[in-house]
Amino acid sequence: YLGRLHIEQKGLDLLLEALAARKIEKKERKVALVLVGTDWQGSQARLEAMREELEIDDQVYFWGPAYNEEKFDLLSDADLFIHTSRWEGMSFAVAEALAVNGYCLLTPPADPGGLVSVSNAGIISAESVEGIKSAIDSAIRKTEEEVVEIRQKAKTLVKEEMSWGKIASTVETGYRKFLEL
Repeated sequence: YLGRLHIEQKGLDLLLEALAARKIEKKERKVALVLVGTDWQGSQARLEAMREELEIDDQVYFWGPAYNEEKFDLLSDADLFIHTSRWEGMSFAVAEALAVNGYCLLTPPADPGGLVSVSNAGIISAESVEGIKSAIDSAIRKTEEEVVEIRQKAKTLVKEEMSWGKIASTVETGYRKFLEL
């Protein structure tokens, strides 16, 4: 995960509970989560307490904020980028992860305009502990060929739908339509 550590908005409580549920079920493949970002109103301390309470200390790591090259290196090196927002505008972290890594697990609010879902360019999870747990399991079970295909679709999506030219054109069309009313 990369973004502001805001438990409620970013659904980080659901994410930690999903990891704990996988541990309880003794899933064969252990998952490590690296949370990259700035603390938001004491959320990191609450997440650290939650990590301890859920007994997933060995699976959840706090990196702190990352910028510039370090941020892109982290995105590139991740096996999977996860963004479990309960509500979201246009997340730059998601757009950057789609462009740099391409293998993303998102909740519907984190899916920019539903584009990832429509183009099968990532894994979309329900906004629940069970949904996120199942999505993590699904991501782990993907073959290397499936992951490569998803990554290619994600990068194509970013190139075709999230370039500044495309965004500017969409905004201009919206303004022109509004001004004609």
